[in-house]
Amino acid sequence: MIQLDGGNDGGLSGIYGKSFRQSRELSKPAALPLTIIYDKFAYAGDTVSVTITGGEHFETTLETIHNGLTLIDLHNDLLEQMLIDTVYHWMPEHSYHHTDIPRLIKGGVDIQFFAIWISPNSGSYTSNPYQVAQAALSLFNRELDLYPDYIRQATTFDETISINYGNKIAAVLGVEGGHTIEDDIDNLIALYNAGMRYMTITWNNSTDWAVSAQDARSETVGLSDFGREVIRTMDSLGIIIDVSHVGIKTVQDILATTTNPIVASHSGARAVYDHYRNLYDYQIEAIADVGGVVGVVFYPYFISGSRTASIDDVIAHIDHIADLVGIDHVALGSDFDGIEVTVTGLEDVSMFPDLTLALLEHGYTRDDLAKILGKNFQRVFEQVCGKPPAKYVYR
Repeated sequence: MIQLDGGNDGGLSGIYGKSFRQSRELSKPAALPLTIIYDKFAYAGDTVSVTITGGEHFETTLETIHNGLTLIDLHNDLLEQMLIDTVYHWMPEHSYHHTDIPRLIKGGVDIQFFAIWISPNSGSYTSNPYQVAQAALSLFNRELDLYPDYIRQATTFDETISINYGNKIAAVLGVEGGHTIEDDIDNLIALYNAGMRYMTITWNNSTDWAVSAQDARSETVGLSDFGREVIRTMDSLGIIIDVSHVGIKTVQDILATTTNPIVASHSGARAVYDHYRNLYDYQIEAIADVGGVVGVVFYPYFISGSRTASIDDVIAHIDHIADLVGIDHVALGSDFDGIEVTVTGLEDVSMFPDLTLALLEHGYTRDDLAKILGKNFQRVFEQVCGKPPAKYVYR
């Protein structure tokens, strides 16, 4: 121990100051090189090298991480709403339904899959779902014709990127429910030629050739011989197989038949919330094993079991899938306009940036987000639909 008392026991004596000032003036440089680093949480940083001589003023605009990434939403049911509300248009911005072009732009949605879903339980729809699907297709094409400066149809990933480079949204068609083809391969081919690039094998209703997840036979009955022909035809055409809504044994039979990666376009993890529409861990693992992805759904009843859910509930499903099979197998499938209640903070398509921000705050990196928002599904899209579609496809 040192005693700081200036005494005789080894302590310090008095403390004295000394001026280090010099009388000569410093020369002022004519120019000073400077590196300015701009950094803000949830934004892409920027670095600028400049030379200053005095009096300069610098401004910059930082892009959010969200807007710098490609966002693909695997499932949107706006066409379902438009079959009822036929005068609804994609512009201007609306205060009802979940989707229109201005809100897609606000949400940073680059590639939107629009599902054609024909209710199997609604009057005349039951007997002629393929014909009603043509009406939905006409509404889709009507809106594309009305707003070509904002949105265009795509059938391959390369086409989507070309459309995005033109500062437009890429719209891709999906069909939800194999009942739409009415047990006819020619109808499947016709829908492909119209631009369909995924088909959900069943909705909640089973068909003669595939059993749904809601069916009591889900664990024991799967594809028929015709169902296997459907799967092989989808493989040969380049149509992504979607297993959301699909029965357990049917999914197993699909995996035993297809040679392509498959997706669950709008599902959750059953380990997080036990609902028949969600996937067991072994199903998620089987999808990942063939290079597929699970698009995490935003429907509160599926992700939390009640009318209310938070963004944290969505993230819980993302976390579980990423922890189980890795970040390369997670995607997003909102189900907007197919759900009557929404997640708090994700009320419509304009709110996707809030999910991105929450994922960043949760600890996901920019590279993680690039995969979740788009790159993971891009891999499947390119592999299954990579070749331009044939002008005509024959059986």
